Parts: sequence; structure tokens; C-alpha cells
Amino acid sequence: MNPAYVKMSKKRLQKEFVGFDSIDPRMERVPLDLRNESIRKAYLENHKHWFLRGHENALSDFEKSVESLYPDRPKEPTQLTLLEQKEQYKTQ
Repeated sequence: MNPAYVKMSKKRLQKEFVGFDSIDPRMERVPLDLRNESIRKAYLENHKHWFLRGHENALSDFEKSVESLYPDRPKEPTQLTLLEQKEQYKTQ
């Protein structure tokens, strides 16, 4: 084994552990089939506890992904918004 790597590993292990410095991208995945709100809430809380507990730096990214897939409020229909905005450009 590489002596420099062994020395670096021992030095790092002596430091206080404050969290992981990397995360497997699979741990941030959000399932696409969680339409039932009560099941979704339970699943997401368990996911945070089981997989993201030591990864506080990844928690906000995970929550943003959840919000983009399952917004708290329905999104405005884009077509309707475009039509409404078009009305302000009427010619005389």
C-alpha cells in the first residue's frame, strides 16, 4: 500500500467527523410515482432519515427536486398565461 496514502488516511481519521464530503447521486433521486400525498410525505421523511441523515449539504438539493416534481400548489397553465399576456398587445 502507498505509504503516503496510509499517512494521509491516519491523519484524516484523527480529525473530528463533521459530515461526508461527497454523496452518491442515487441518494438524491425522487421517485416519479408518489402521487398520493400521505404516502409521498412518509416516503420522503424516511428517505431523508435513512439516506441523507449525514449529508446535510445534499438535503436542500433533494428538497428542491421534490418541490419541482411535486409542487405544493398547482402550476399555472402555460397556455392560459400566454393568451392572457397577448391581450395587452391589442392593436387599435
